[in-house]
Amino acid sequence: MSTAITTITHALRVHLAEAGFPVSLGHGFQLVAAALGYPSLEVRQATDERDELTSAMHWIVDVDQLKERARSLRITIDTDVFLEALAKACRECTGPRVHGSVDDLEEEFINAARQEAEDDDDVGIQMADTNTTGPWEANLDPAGATSPPFRIGDAFELGYEGTVKGDNDPDRPFSGDTVNVTVQVLLTCAGRRLIVGPPRIEVLSAELDFGDDGADEEEHEAPSYGFLEAIAMELDVPVTEREKFAGAEVTQRTTSSGAQNGYLINIRYCESSDVIDRLRAKHGSQEIPVWGASLDLVRSFDVD
Repeated sequence: MSTAITTITHALRVHLAEAGFPVSLGHGFQLVAAALGYPSLEVRQATDERDELTSAMHWIVDVDQLKERARSLRITIDTDVFLEALAKACRECTGPRVHGSVDDLEEEFINAARQEAEDDDDVGIQMADTNTTGPWEANLDPAGATSPPFRIGDAFELGYEGTVKGDNDPDRPFSGDTVNVTVQVLLTCAGRRLIVGPPRIEVLSAELDFGDDGADEEEHEAPSYGFLEAIAMELDVPVTEREKFAGAEVTQRTTSSGAQNGYLINIRYCESSDVIDRLRAKHGSQEIPVWGASLDLVRSFDVD
């Protein structure tokens, strides 16, 4: 189901008034535009962003823009009160889920990511080599997300890292009971501050942690890749085409808080080829964001 921004704004004004923060209809529209990431209603109206919002969307409110617009309009507003009133308005109007930050959204999907990790076939294969009996339990933490503002049509990524662990079988020698996993949740950006589902959830890696079982560490050493080979793997290109990425550069991608959030592969200096030209057309940029599971295993690789 969908609802118009106008409908949400009218409902928002009712809940703000009930909370002791009445605003005029014009100011209500300006505050909603700010919450959507725009400096004014007029700026938002000049974009391609849709006026109909759906219950499948998630709205990550631009709190800083909201505060700035309220100051410019000389409106006294409590941010927490506004978020609560907006959430109530959206629920009543079958509108988006409202979040005060990307961190809130990470908590929204962490249980789904855990379930995917516990049910994943690759995790099951790794667990089959251990002495665990189950049930298996995933313990994940957020590991970075796409930072707003978003571009309509782009992928929105949430990353999680952690372990899947099972109960030990006492009748078998200990051979590990934990699998290290990374999980990715993908949605689609529908506006500067809007994303839409349903989410696509995938386990990107699952590796058995041998712990302190005394086994030869070299026997279980993780695979390593050449630099160009890893880039090809990250970009879903056959490794036989790896030489096409000669001249590519890789840098770390970080969140606004400074946490690592994968890598950026820059293909600006790669010679034109069918592979390179296709990637440029697909991503619309010379810099392509990747999670970096293969790049982390490059032999003697050091990111600037």
